[in-house]
Amino acid sequence: MPAITKRSDGRYETHVEMPNGKRKSVYGKTRKACREKAKALEAKIALGVRVDVKRYPMTDLFDAWIENVARKTYKALVFEQHERHIKTVWIPRLGACILQDINADSIQPHINKLEETLAYNTVRNIRSTLSKVFDYAVQRRYIAYNPVKIIPLKRKGEQYIPRVFTFEEALAFNSAVQLHEWGLSFQLALRTGMRQGEILGLAISDLNFEAETVAITGNLQWQRKPGESERQAVRDTPKNTASTATITMPASLVAPLRAHVARQRARFPQNIYVFTTNEGEPINRYEYYAAYKKVLKEGNLPNIRFHDLRHTCASLLIDEGEDVKVVQEQLRHKHVTTTLQIYAHVLPDRKRRAANKLDTLMQPSAVDPVVKSVVKSEEAPSADDA
Repeated sequence: MPAITKRSDGRYETHVEMPNGKRKSVYGKTRKACREKAKALEAKIALGVRVDVKRYPMTDLFDAWIENVARKTYKALVFEQHERHIKTVWIPRLGACILQDINADSIQPHINKLEETLAYNTVRNIRSTLSKVFDYAVQRRYIAYNPVKIIPLKRKGEQYIPRVFTFEEALAFNSAVQLHEWGLSFQLALRTGMRQGEILGLAISDLNFEAETVAITGNLQWQRKPGESERQAVRDTPKNTASTATITMPASLVAPLRAHVARQRARFPQNIYVFTTNEGEPINRYEYYAAYKKVLKEGNLPNIRFHDLRHTCASLLIDEGEDVKVVQEQLRHKHVTTTLQIYAHVLPDRKRRAANKLDTLMQPSAVDPVVKSVVKSEEAPSADDA
């Protein structure tokens, strides 16, 4: 660092060499303040931070991230979630701040406040959105590190255990939807574990009646294009690469599905979807969910979420002794550990039944009478033993 000199205006001045070879003047009211500012600037340069960037308002950073990253990277529903977090949570709290002035200490109180009223997963998602924005700032070298990553969340509460139908309730649900216009889709969800978007986005070409398989290739989403207020149905790719797969068509649904598709083709020749409205249009997910809830109410069934049909499918399979790996493939989880974590509450009963079954088999009364007689004769002393 060059020497620190006192200027005629009473301030102290020194110079720091910039990455482009030029020198930048640094000023301070005291010699010590001048030296500390120069060291701070040198540290930023060493970390690769762009020191030529002027003080960056957080509102500008939020806008830049939405347009340059979020809109290009995420699917519609995920993008809308991030945009909502920024507009309703972070702009009101940090919008008036300058990026270079924000650190973990200034963000932590906002996280603490959110934790007072919101669920753990909600706060985690809101925090994740902000972290992605700061990751963008680090990548652009506006700042040296992401302060959000060192902010802890309070300990997560007990893991959510899905509410599922019992076997008897599943049978009652199956009966309740028999005459419903979308009843076949509800049955398919329960029997296969398909997600709601996958059911609504199921194309006729995804059904192979000869092989009796269902290909999961699409996911219906209602997206709002920039500048438009109304949402439009868009058939997007499934949730992730693991979700794209071919599963077995339930045997009892092969004939009903074949007949349903024949009717769809006759009524709406241009339609590509298996399930539509009476006008041949894609089904709005909100109307579909409302219809599902009405079925539960009228059938006096437990008020579970539509996604819990997926959980019901898996739980019943595990409860009936199906291998967890098979259940993972049916639900198309990327890792079997995901299946184990979600359905860990079902496994203890299965282990208990297995232990009881083995215990029963080991009881003398369980041994075949013929085997018992053979064992008894073998245990009797022979003439040689005598």
